[in-house]
Amino acid sequence: MKFEIIKDLKTQRDIITKCDSAFDEPMSKRTYFTDITVKINTYGNFIALKNDNDEPVGYAAFYANNFETKIAYISLLVVDKLHWGNNYGKMLIDKVKEMSKEFGMNVLRLAIRKNELKSLAVFIRNGFDFESEEPESYYLSIKL
Repeated sequence: MKFEIIKDLKTQRDIITKCDSAFDEPMSKRTYFTDITVKINTYGNFIALKNDNDEPVGYAAFYANNFETKIAYISLLVVDKLHWGNNYGKMLIDKVKEMSKEFGMNVLRLAIRKNELKSLAVFIRNGFDFESEEPESYYLSIKL
């Protein structure tokens, strides 16, 4: 397995679409898909986790650019459903934590929908703590 930083918008979108099986509602079919991918490409970081055949099995999109609060934010962290149970989520979390530290961040935060129980469990197992909640989302964070 290897990580690759992806800068090209089309490649980012292709990887997101390839991993759509992880969602009940595919990310690529959501009304805000174009907007969120442009925002990630412009202001964020996108890393792909690839197998030995250079095929993406997951990805993470995150922001580590708030140098006042030093808080990084995970926007998307996804493993293709065919590859669940292989610790790829942990690998992506660890890589995002590592890169966020390199950017000078002290905290990593995310929001997760309350119905995404498997994803919630992955983040809790990897040291994230509950910060707050809203009617449809939990907010989690971890000190770096």
